[in-house]
Amino acid sequence: MAKKEIKPSHTDQHIIPKCYLKAWNDNTLINKDSGKAYNQPQVWAYNKITGKEEQLSAKTNFTQEDFYTIEGEEGERDLTIEHALDKVEVKFDWIRDNKLFKHEQLDPEEHFQICLFIATMNNRTISRINHLGDMLKPIQEKLKGYEEFAKTATVKELKKMSNISRKSDSEAISIEELDEVIDKPLENIMVPMVDHLAVELTKLKMVVFHTKEDFGFITSDNPCVWKSKEAQMRHPIFSSPGLNDDTINIILPISPTHCILLNKQIEGYIDIDTNPESIDQINTLIYEHAENCIISNQKGIKFT
Repeated sequence: MAKKEIKPSHTDQHIIPKCYLKAWNDNTLINKDSGKAYNQPQVWAYNKITGKEEQLSAKTNFTQEDFYTIEGEEGERDLTIEHALDKVEVKFDWIRDNKLFKHEQLDPEEHFQICLFIATMNNRTISRINHLGDMLKPIQEKLKGYEEFAKTATVKELKKMSNISRKSDSEAISIEELDEVIDKPLENIMVPMVDHLAVELTKLKMVVFHTKEDFGFITSDNPCVWKSKEAQMRHPIFSSPGLNDDTINIILPISPTHCILLNKQIEGYIDIDTNPESIDQINTLIYEHAENCIISNQKGIKFT
């Protein structure tokens, strides 16, 4: 019998952290093999495309092999980003369980750690990282076009082209450097973007909505949602919500009973049960922004 191949440590890396998903654990489920509750959190996942609903382990699902691993010059596995994400997740997990669930005020460092977690959740999904690289591809194509043009251009045409850009040589980026950024968006784009975004998020007000509903808030495989009324009224080209919008709302459910809202108007812990429709509104946004999968703590949730 062939031996089962043993994967290197930290090969299966969570796109959606297990510590985050554990809040949606359905603790009523019984393992048929042992007759006892499962050792690992079990959630219910609803596929938007197929309409199929299934029970999934938060530990063994929502992962991709070596997604955050950086390959070194000699092929070695650099787990710097994976380990950094682990530290952010551990701090979030503790603050959520010991402060947010108990409706206690956060100190400045705890507030920053929550904002850092939101920044990572906003930028760590597969589609987001692919998008980061895609944003620079038009520049890449334009630079390569200039390069091809320069091969046959006259001296006069080259002089004219050089006057298009007023940047100094020290500020300019070569095609090779841009190729490197696009080929490796994790370390070249995601990491600095997360660091910058976390600081900017601390400038917003933080609301934590809470409910006594058993079902309450859902989450998804793309759980951080940005919404702005201003953005909706702009031309489609400029309709992406931004931090400069007065009506910016950044939403992240952190459990079926709690949901964080970063905004510019209100702050504090707010009982959302006084306005039950708000839960449906938030869940609708989560559903609409999900890539494929909606996650809940109960079976039989229907979406239309």
